Formats: sequence, C-alpha cells, structure tokens
Amino acid sequence: FALNLEYMEAEYYLRATTGKGIDAADLGSNPGQVKGGRKVSFQDKAIREFADELAENELAHVRFYRRTLGSQAVDRPAIDFEDGFAAVAKAAGLPDFDPFANDMNFLLGGMLFEDVGVTGYAGAASLLKKTEFVDAAAAILAVEAYHMGMARSQLYQMGEKTQKAANAVSAA
Repeated sequence: FALNLEYMEAEYYLRATTGKGIDAADLGSNPGQVKGGRKVSFQDKAIREFADELAENELAHVRFYRRTLGSQAVDRPAIDFEDGFAAVAKAAGLPDFDPFANDMNFLLGGMLFEDVGVTGYAGAASLLKKTEFVDAAAAILAVEAYHMGMARSQLYQMGEKTQKAANAVSAA
C-alpha cells in the first residue's frame, strides 16, 4: 500500500513539475500506464519551489521502498489522474476541476494524496514489528504531514474562495 501511494504521489508531483513521470529504472519490470497529468504553469515562485521539493521527496520515498522491499516491491500500478480527479471534482462540487491547471488546483490535488498518506501511515503504525520499519514509517509520516500543512497554509493564504475549495475537497 505504501509503495503504491508513493508511486501516485511521485507521478503527480513529477508530472506537475517536469511534465514527465518517474524514470523507468524506478517503476519495476511491468509497470501500469499513467493516464493524464502535465506540467503546471506555476505563477508563484514559492509554490513552484514547494512543488519541486514534493517531487523530490516522493521520488525518494519510492526509491526507499523499492530498495527496502527488494524483490517483493510491486511495480507501479496503473494510475488514472483524469477519471480519479473527475470523481473528486464531482464529489467536492468543483466543476471542471483540473489539478494541473494552476497553482491552486495543483495544491488541492496534492492535498488528497497527503491526507491519505498521513492517515495511512498513522493507521499502519501498530502493524509494524521491526523498530527500523517503525522509525522509517514515522519519518515518512512526518514528511507527509509537513507536506499537508504547507499545502493547506498556502491554500488558505489564497483567500476565501480557495479556503472553501480546500474544505470541499477534504470533505469529499
């Protein structure tokens, strides 16, 4: 589960910052296809720099899990950003939501992954038996929580419309 989540996050952030996804060397021998995603035309320098940091962090998480799991690492699953985000948009009441359209939408899209990451890592903590795995998961949980806090802070600075959209995405 954790590796699949990290694949989705890395693909999302890399596509937004570079226009392409994870390199073949980090995908496994039979990766699924990715549908959707493109480079965001960031307007705010701070958000662009944050996006670059997110992409680097999530790719590092993919590489950590692939290295740690070795031959048990799963290949990247098929990822459908188009239909997935369309479903979120419908549930949140955000017509024509495109997470790659602008700074605000990019942060809103990223919120989904970070919320799932924080919740997933916190929920799985009691299942881990080895201290080194607990330590690693705790470190990744801290990074995911930092990402979520930064994204929300930036969204809230954008004003009331964006605050309402962030709350709608969270509620959905």
